[in-house]
Amino acid sequence: MFGEGQRDTAIAAMRQAADLDDASEKNVAMENKLAPIRALLGELYLAAGMNKEALVEFEASDKVMPNRFQTLAGAARAARESGSVDATKRYYRALTALAAGGDGDRPEVSEARTYLAHN
Repeated sequence: MFGEGQRDTAIAAMRQAADLDDASEKNVAMENKLAPIRALLGELYLAAGMNKEALVEFEASDKVMPNRFQTLAGAARAARESGSVDATKRYYRALTALAAGGDGDRPEVSEARTYLAHN
């Protein structure tokens, strides 16, 4: 839908999916899903240029499923695009701490280090 120019319809459908996911009964297997639905909604908002809305969704996702790499990276991008220097620093610091023991250099971590070095 989103790629077909139906931005509002896609956002409404993803918001409904996130709300349903929040309301569903959880078990251990569900907590380890590849991508939290609310974080995916944040990604959709980012793609739509709705950065403040994206940040709200990433923050909500981080409260339920904390310290997820993509959630922290998305929150940092949304905060940066929204102009919130303090929030951007907070999320980039969390991202670099999470990746500190990693064996590779992901673009998101390089971006975080560059931002933190200059701000």
